[in-house]
Amino acid sequence: MVETEGFQRFIGFSNGQRPQTVKRQVWNADTCEWDAEEFTLPVANGKVLVLVPAGWARSTLLMSSGRFYDTAVLSFAQMERAVRSVDGGLIKTRKLDLRKESGLERSRQTIIEATLRAFEAHEDLLAVFKAFLDSKFTTPVEDAEAA
Repeated sequence: MVETEGFQRFIGFSNGQRPQTVKRQVWNADTCEWDAEEFTLPVANGKVLVLVPAGWARSTLLMSSGRFYDTAVLSFAQMERAVRSVDGGLIKTRKLDLRKESGLERSRQTIIEATLRAFEAHEDLLAVFKAFLDSKFTTPVEDAEAA
């Protein structure tokens, strides 16, 4: 449980509002079931707030359909159309040009079709996408020191 004084240091809680104890479901990794736990949380404008450390959150989604399309789907389409040059190099169509091609426009249908083509070619675009995100993710310094 968090102390009331800790909440007062946040400017939004300097108006005298008090934290509220609420019961919420939490995932218990040991039992693989949902448990009910009580938490003392700050209240602002009558709504309970959950405070998340800045290093744990991002302003944008890491996994979105748009990002999946831009990275995994278009990269797969590039490799489908890639050709070898006379000197052995790989020539790929620019993603900007691929976006303009019929059948490769940014849509749910394009994502489904490309993902199925990749699956038939024994390539898991979701795994490729997750690996891409893992390569971009950095652990906050505070978390790395605590581990």
